[in-house]
Amino acid sequence: MEAHDLRTGKIGLFIGYSFDSIDLDHPRGGFKVQKKIIPTNDNHDLTTQLIDLFRSKWRGEGVRNIGVDYGDLSISNSTCLLSLPCR
Repeated sequence: MEAHDLRTGKIGLFIGYSFDSIDLDHPRGGFKVQKKIIPTNDNHDLTTQLIDLFRSKWRGEGVRNIGVDYGDLSISNSTCLLSLPCR
């Protein structure tokens, strides 16, 4: 995010469980959760919020796949376009 001078206003987390962790009586192969956030590109803040999302849904199953996505991207305040003054 920082390398491209972008901020994200939405984070998403996908978790896919290992086959051994899937309960055949209550099949749930994983979960996906999203959250709107105050736009940021701070890696520590993003990591902390992703861990919080994970802990809010995970119930001890074995994890095989992890996916992260960002949405509502915007240009960081530190970037000026077209030689316009930064605010």
